Amino acid sequence: MPAHPRADRGVRPVKVTVEADGGSRGNPGPAGYGAVVRADTGEVLAERLGRLGVTTNNVAEYTGLIEGLRAAADLGADEVEVRMDSKLVVEQMSGRWQIKHPGLRPLAEQAGKLAGGFRVVKYSWIPRERNKHADRLANAAMDGKDAPDPLPSAAPPADAVPAAPVAGPDSPGRAAARAVAAAASSASSSSAPVAASTEEGSSFAGGVRSWAPPATGSPLRMVLLRHGETAYTVEKRYSGRSDIPLSDQGRDQAMRAAGRVHAVAPDLAAVVSSPLRRCLDTAAAIVAAGATGAAAEVVVEPDLVECDFGEWDGLTFGEVRAEYPTELDRWLASPLVAPPGGESMQQVAIRVRRAVRRLQQRYAGQQIAVVSHVTPIKSLLRDALAAGDAFMYRLYLDPAGLSVVDSWPDGGVAVRTVNDTAHLA
Repeated sequence: MPAHPRADRGVRPVKVTVEADGGSRGNPGPAGYGAVVRADTGEVLAERLGRLGVTTNNVAEYTGLIEGLRAAADLGADEVEVRMDSKLVVEQMSGRWQIKHPGLRPLAEQAGKLAGGFRVVKYSWIPRERNKHADRLANAAMDGKDAPDPLPSAAPPADAVPAAPVAGPDSPGRAAARAVAAAASSASSSSAPVAASTEEGSSFAGGVRSWAPPATGSPLRMVLLRHGETAYTVEKRYSGRSDIPLSDQGRDQAMRAAGRVHAVAPDLAAVVSSPLRRCLDTAAAIVAAGATGAAAEVVVEPDLVECDFGEWDGLTFGEVRAEYPTELDRWLASPLVAPPGGESMQQVAIRVRRAVRRLQQRYAGQQIAVVSHVTPIKSLLRDALAAGDAFMYRLYLDPAGLSVVDSWPDGGVAVRTVNDTAHLA
């Protein structure tokens, strides 16, 4: 569908809102999407709708998002707030829920690339009744129309036959997601998700033990330890995949931290580490401090490696700011944006969650040490604390700083300690 006439008048809005939706009648069934782009005044700048043939609700919702982002790009927008009543799409695109369904991954990647073209992209969940315009467009597409029916000028008679669902009947999964979202509607849009019968979720999906019913079974205790200091740490350089060793100070920190690890996890079952040398040497100090049996060797977990900072690796923040100002702004504004040649925060979160699930299955009810880097540990703690994206930029982790997370078989999680450095004093 053509863009709104305002786009032809050369108006290039800086900030816009994209409202998007999609649905299918049958899930899978005949499907369609709708998207609306609004100026910050509320004026409609563009509408997009289209029929998709037979597919699922989730595919239609993602397509609505993609077409809405394309429309915003066509209008020259610089900052975009996406509003959708699909909790699944909002949480996945915000990086808080994983994308397990293989059919959705290419769509999420496509949406992520479009989002990377804006300076700022924010995702917000809204109730369905506040997304009626996009719903009407999606409904019209499913009816094979090029435009939605005009809104009635007056309320229908009290005895009128109820209208059909705007975007088709919900699937059980989507209905469950809507119920969860409705229960959380009073919370901030940046709050982390509550587990529901949707396709995706965090590795930590349970409640807070201070108010939830008593946990069942023994928890997996993960003692999270950032590696000791390196030369890059002292110089405040991005150290992603550069395999640099610990400094003399870093080796001392590793030995001190090893004793603290054994104090909080006296029955250590395993020492798990990133494959990079600075972590392997820190992990070896834990083994040398007294680990026996299964914990006498370091277990390498590739998904715990540091974020790939690409062309920024080895540079200071100031150097990146001077050489890559636009790319840095986009990276700081969205977890979907990667440094040139590198990896986005969302990509780190996905692989860290994958690693956590493996550890939960392999070491259920036991105690393990996990030696990793700033970004993976922050990502794990963000999920455990049900925090938003801003958490990644506000938490500071010292070299050899120690955190403790317990997780139960019933889904409960308790964060015991964050960035403990008393052992370094």
